[in-house]
Amino acid sequence: MVGTVATGFEPRRLATAAKLWKWAGFLMAIPGLGFLDWARSASDQDNAYLVFWGILGLGLFLGALACYRRGKKIGAIYARHLIEQDKRPPVLYLRSFKDDPRAAAVPTVGIVGFAAVLLGMQTEEEQLAEVMDQIGPFLAIGKPGEPLPEVGAARIYVGDGEWQLRVSELMSQARLVVLRAGETSNLWWEVKTAAEIAGPEKLLFLLPFGKKQYEVFRETAKEFLPSSLPDFKAGRRVPGSRIRAVLYFDRDWTPHLEKIKAPWSLSFNPMVGAFRRSLQPLIERERFELKSPHKRSLPSRFVRTYPGAFVLLAALAVPGHEFVQGALQRSAVAHNDLGFGLYRQHDLDGAIREYRSALRFNPQLATAHTNLALALHDERDVMGALWECSEALRLAPELAMAHNNLGLFYYEIATSWQNAPAELLYDRSHGAMYNPSVERALQEYRTALRLQPDLYEPHQNLADALRVKGDLDAAIGEYHECLRLQPSSAVAHNNLGAALERKGDATGALREYEQAFRLAPDDPVIRQNYERLGR
Repeated sequence: MVGTVATGFEPRRLATAAKLWKWAGFLMAIPGLGFLDWARSASDQDNAYLVFWGILGLGLFLGALACYRRGKKIGAIYARHLIEQDKRPPVLYLRSFKDDPRAAAVPTVGIVGFAAVLLGMQTEEEQLAEVMDQIGPFLAIGKPGEPLPEVGAARIYVGDGEWQLRVSELMSQARLVVLRAGETSNLWWEVKTAAEIAGPEKLLFLLPFGKKQYEVFRETAKEFLPSSLPDFKAGRRVPGSRIRAVLYFDRDWTPHLEKIKAPWSLSFNPMVGAFRRSLQPLIERERFELKSPHKRSLPSRFVRTYPGAFVLLAALAVPGHEFVQGALQRSAVAHNDLGFGLYRQHDLDGAIREYRSALRFNPQLATAHTNLALALHDERDVMGALWECSEALRLAPELAMAHNNLGLFYYEIATSWQNAPAELLYDRSHGAMYNPSVERALQEYRTALRLQPDLYEPHQNLADALRVKGDLDAAIGEYHECLRLQPSSAVAHNNLGAALERKGDATGALREYEQAFRLAPDDPVIRQNYERLGR
């Protein structure tokens, strides 16, 4: 009679729950990988926010791995269901419960580890189970109180007072008794009982330690086994497994110690082949009729290798990066638009706050750098404005408004700061050097117009600069371009009037002042010009 855990769920419902948890892990991994990739690539962002997005991505990634592993545990088959499906004598797996975490550890951790688990990377116990299931249904006593079983051997859950009786019953039925060597008293009771009930030919020890620990195990075994154990000869350690050798006996208790032979492999699960090679003499001696292993197609075998994991990782990273980039871009644009609205309402502090928020979501958003530069300029933060404008042009050299704003900043510095046109400005906070001059300003205005000829602002700024410089004909031509683009611009009419008046065309100047006054009668400068020349 076999004891089972009362789960309250039928196998079909457990299988459905397992699939849901696995899909939850898969879907959580996509944005997790995207956030990690975005944090890695966004090198220009505030370090604190890089850390935030990196931690968020890592948290999602680890949550995805936990969900996927929980799905595997929920889907682990319990002993009752396995025995109902497979009528062969079982293979009984005995070990100390404290060894379960070691045997259930994922061999590879990190991003590649998740891709590997997703594609079929198995724990040490799972790989052992794949081999043992060919010999018979692989069973183990479950740890009392564990909420979910580890994946590998199918668990049988029994009470504290009956586990020895149940283990003895299973030993008498078993085709093979597999003992993971250890040091606990309960394990040595199992060794002694297996030697008495199952017989030497059914015993198989897994040796998960080196020579020093083996000598301790060898000395203790003299009290429980009728023959001395052979000298230690460990094989090469297989990645993801602590098992170094296997030990089995003939019917006369002659011991055989086979080292684990692990050739170099790209497979996620090298222990499967290593176990099979090490157990081959035992299988041939006992003439076990092996159940045929599940045959996988060539593509299926490929994705269960490390190159396959990298292929999957790349496949997940692309939609993940696009998902995260899209979400962050939408958030950045929303903050930028909100900042622009606050700027138009003359709320500079609010506008600057929103522009900075936009850049935290997407430091590559050139328009947010441009808008922030203008707001900082209005706050008299000249160096900050120059830096943001330069960043905008580094990200988007074709952004005409950024060229216009940089020209405006250069012009204002060159014409209002004492000796500034002849000096280099050094920005200590950013380590940047600037050389503002009227000519540099004119160059930026013209660059903006070459990129976007119908943009009003650079025409206006270029016209004003040319008028102050004394190039009146060129300034008048630019003012006409302004009025072509915005015929109702009172400022353009007023400034055109000023250029015409300076050139000596009083009639033309009065005509423009009058037009400006009709459009903006409350503007004191426009009113003054109109009344002065109209007398």
